[in-house]
Amino acid sequence: MNTSFQLIPEGTTVPEGAVMELVAFTVKDEALAGFKQTSAEIHDYVSTMPGYISSVGLKAADGSNTFADLALWDSLENALAAATAFENSALCAPVMEKISEVKVMTHLTTV
Repeated sequence: MNTSFQLIPEGTTVPEGAVMELVAFTVKDEALAGFKQTSAEIHDYVSTMPGYISSVGLKAADGSNTFADLALWDSLENALAAATAFENSALCAPVMEKISEVKVMTHLTTV
């Protein structure tokens, strides 16, 4: 997982049609303690999926339980396929149980 705000690794060419996936969510109070490690493991898993370019996990600057993941994909099709694989993965099921609310999940392109 990328631990800085440099979302696109140096030297990476972003293909035409690439999309940025934004997922903002709230983590349950009782799951906060181990969530940083859980997030790193999930980013490692997602990085193996077709079309993955890079990602970064973020947390609310105000100290709330709000987190966000930004992931850059080579295409909308691969981003959607990865989301489906994530939702159906036994590895990811325990992560989903730690989330109380998904505030937004969307795919964005450049203006």
